[in-house]
Amino acid sequence: MTRLLLSSVALIALGASAFAADLPVRQAPPPFVAPLPIFTWTGFYVGAQVGAAWQRDRLAEYDVCVPGCVDRATGRSTGVVGGGHVGYNWQVANVVLGVEGDFEGTSLSHTTVYPLSAPDSFSSNIRWQSSVRGRLGYAFDRVLVYGTGGVAFADIQHTYREATTPASQSFSDTRTGWTAGGGIEYALGGNWSTRVEYRYTDFGKKTDVPAVVFPRFIERHVETEHAVRVGVSYRFF
Repeated sequence: MTRLLLSSVALIALGASAFAADLPVRQAPPPFVAPLPIFTWTGFYVGAQVGAAWQRDRLAEYDVCVPGCVDRATGRSTGVVGGGHVGYNWQVANVVLGVEGDFEGTSLSHTTVYPLSAPDSFSSNIRWQSSVRGRLGYAFDRVLVYGTGGVAFADIQHTYREATTPASQSFSDTRTGWTAGGGIEYALGGNWSTRVEYRYTDFGKKTDVPAVVFPRFIERHVETEHAVRVGVSYRFF
């Protein structure tokens, strides 16, 4: 009888243990970790830029009374450019498309003596310049490598000086040309980004007839510019 009782107790204990092992274990759920937001370049932005520029003004002076008589000279200047920009980016996968406009003042100005009629001289002064460009880039997360190109505008003044009088005559107009280049931009914290950009700009050809100081001559200019800029932008998401 005692053995039967002990056997029954052992069987009941084993059954209870097996049943307890089958019960679900109640544990606290793991803490929730919010996924990091995926960075995107999409959105509007505004910013400012400043840089150094190198101007080249190639002049050909034609004597209308002596066919084939041409005086050629090249004026060069180095100066500071700076202003603001506004744009919009649209990112698809790693490709970033955008449009941007900028406006700048410049200190680019030169005065150059004519080789064949020294000390007569001419000068060029780019008072402001702007552009409207497309941008195409590839994003490595917060690093954007891009190319840019579009139409460029500039207010350029030419002045001609006859040294012996002395007399001068100026022409000023808004020129239209093209610009192209590329850069690299890095997104900082707090919606800010910084960039370094190079662009080449061709402001096209311009013909002046300074009849007051040089009545026999026609002046033809081709003006180009190289510029390296650094800038900052604030992005609106």
